Amino acid sequence: METFTFYEICAMPNIPIQKTKILEAIGKRAFLLSYSLSDMKTVIGLPSLNSSIIKNEIESLIPGMEMRDTNLPMESTRFELLVAYRLPGETGSEWFEDIFSTRRVNGSIIVAVIPVYGDALERAKRKIETNLGDRAMRHTVSSQSSFMGTRASMSVQTENFKESEEAMMLTDLLDATNAAILKNGTAYKIAFLLSGDIDKLDEFISNRLLVMSKCSIKAADLRELVEKLKKTEIPPFGIKHVISTMHLNWSNKLNYLVRTMNFKQQDGLPLGTYMKDSVHDTKLDVQIDPSTLNLGLMVSGLPGSGKTSCAMSILDSAMRFSNQNQQVVRVAIISPTDEWNSFALKNKLNLVSLYDGMTSINFFKCPDNLNKELFYEDLAMIISSVSGAGPYENPLNKCLINAFRSAYADSYEPDPVEVYEKIEESILKFHAKRNNTGVKYTKHGENIRSALENLRSIIARPEYSSKEGIAIDEVIQKGVVFDLSNLSNSAKPYMYALLLNQIYAQARAFGLENDDKLNLIICIEEAQLVFREKESTASIDLKQRIQDFRKQGVCLMLLCHNVTDIDPIVRRLCQTKLYLKQAADVAPVAAKDLIFTYAEDEEVIMKLKHLDSRVGALTCVQKQGMEKVTNDTVFVRTKEFNKPAAQNVQEHIKHKKQWYLNSEITVAISDNWNPHKVRIYFIGEEILEFQPVPDTPVCVKLLPGRRYAIEFLNEKGRVIWRSNIIARRKIVLQPE
Repeated sequence: METFTFYEICAMPNIPIQKTKILEAIGKRAFLLSYSLSDMKTVIGLPSLNSSIIKNEIESLIPGMEMRDTNLPMESTRFELLVAYRLPGETGSEWFEDIFSTRRVNGSIIVAVIPVYGDALERAKRKIETNLGDRAMRHTVSSQSSFMGTRASMSVQTENFKESEEAMMLTDLLDATNAAILKNGTAYKIAFLLSGDIDKLDEFISNRLLVMSKCSIKAADLRELVEKLKKTEIPPFGIKHVISTMHLNWSNKLNYLVRTMNFKQQDGLPLGTYMKDSVHDTKLDVQIDPSTLNLGLMVSGLPGSGKTSCAMSILDSAMRFSNQNQQVVRVAIISPTDEWNSFALKNKLNLVSLYDGMTSINFFKCPDNLNKELFYEDLAMIISSVSGAGPYENPLNKCLINAFRSAYADSYEPDPVEVYEKIEESILKFHAKRNNTGVKYTKHGENIRSALENLRSIIARPEYSSKEGIAIDEVIQKGVVFDLSNLSNSAKPYMYALLLNQIYAQARAFGLENDDKLNLIICIEEAQLVFREKESTASIDLKQRIQDFRKQGVCLMLLCHNVTDIDPIVRRLCQTKLYLKQAADVAPVAAKDLIFTYAEDEEVIMKLKHLDSRVGALTCVQKQGMEKVTNDTVFVRTKEFNKPAAQNVQEHIKHKKQWYLNSEITVAISDNWNPHKVRIYFIGEEILEFQPVPDTPVCVKLLPGRRYAIEFLNEKGRVIWRSNIIARRKIVLQPE
């Protein structure tokens, strides 16, 4: 007995398909089509033997058609069986093209298609010929006429059989049978099986087709049903009749086809599998030479499109590829969320969670092998760029350079607190004046200080105000993920700037003769936090860095939600692009970044708006000997990164360090010295104001070893004395 495996048709291409290819893939075997009106699904039942092979062949022959496993439950053991036919010349290529517009009808129509070939087909042909030959051309009926007399008669001649509907039907079936025999092919029995609201379904078919016969049929299951239909006398229909019953375009979605050139296969780093015509996954790896990533890599996609998972799989593959080929590829990842933490754990990378009170970092430390002036000029540039200072960006940059020149004069590793004090002094020098009541800032000075508020809050934290800290170059050697999930959105751009400057400094350690190597991958999530503004100094600087990175063997990987998040010139410089699903208003911009020989812009735009998760348009460079050749854009299904089971990230988190000490501050008061108030400042920010009481200490939490500024004020609020103190457990304040 024939058994069947069922697949729901869940996607179809957006262009007409050749349904004959489905029949070719199935061959001379029975199959079923089910139209379920209650849930509006089209299900195809394929012969269970080799069903998966047939399914894959159909999806290959019809790119864009997708089927998924499903069940076809028997709603009843009794069906209404109809044999029906649409006369030649009647409108509508599909018999049931409006089937799912039938509302409030429960049940289903199953179309059973059973092949007829060989001797059975010859016998069916002879029967049709006999039916045609036995019919008279005319049929005359005579009757006596009372009006003309008893001996008179009247004759009536019926319609010519040759022009009747029955003759047209038999002739059409005979032509189909002859064509099948001539091609050594197959004709088909077609039977409609109704269950559920049989009367309404019967009416639906009868209004569209000529019902040739109707009966009730009972079967325990679909296997028995098909066996009974094989023995039932049903005239053979041709291929054109079968495909007319196949209404396949009702599905959950349309697959938009984009014709692309084939990807030239080569060994290297796998980015995904090649999607033929953008819809059919060929399972063939799309691989590139790792060193081509030095030309810049950009991955863009809406939330949920698989952007981060794709980036993880690329980095994971890069590290595995380097290990297999005895190369060293370092990775440094900056992420605004904690979703990269599992990646760090799986690959045994350093995981640095910012703002968790654990890891000390001196962001102002310059590597010993780097020119200090070059380091702090880059640092000033990138801080001023992300500060949001707007028209005050250049004055801010000038203040920073002036401060850094002094801070780095005698040290590669200046104290962060001293650095910020130098910045305050620089702002005071250029944009403020000190008076008896404090400091009066100009408009420029006020705006510059406001723009630096987030930098001040970062340095004020105990782990970032220390001169000591982890060596960035050492954590990069093993690979590192910087987790910024604990930071506020306003503080993240500053942290990006501080970290990037450290990583950029490490990249300079690679010489300019590394064009054919991949030494370091710098992966930046939410890259628009630093590089969105077209005229920002960070974006201008990045354009030059991408070109230098190529020579240093450094890949800059930019991740963003929309391609418009990144400056167009930076996008053009990134010669490897992977664009996942784009927003409707962004897709036209993304399409212009891609290269297609055959596809029209409108096709590409439509595709980018409807991409499935983990499917993207890839433009990349391939190596041919010493040459680098740009390929046409192809579509790939990206590899999915398998995150480790939700192990305890807590296993890798140490107990938080106790940074602060409880300090007792006592003000020495005498007849000649009795200040009205005392203010204590840390990196320019007032942290405490109190009125001193003789012999009564004030308790305050301070960072041990850090320098604090103090001011004494008289009753009129004028500053009468300024000084600095080093935090310790007991402090006595008195003028010298």
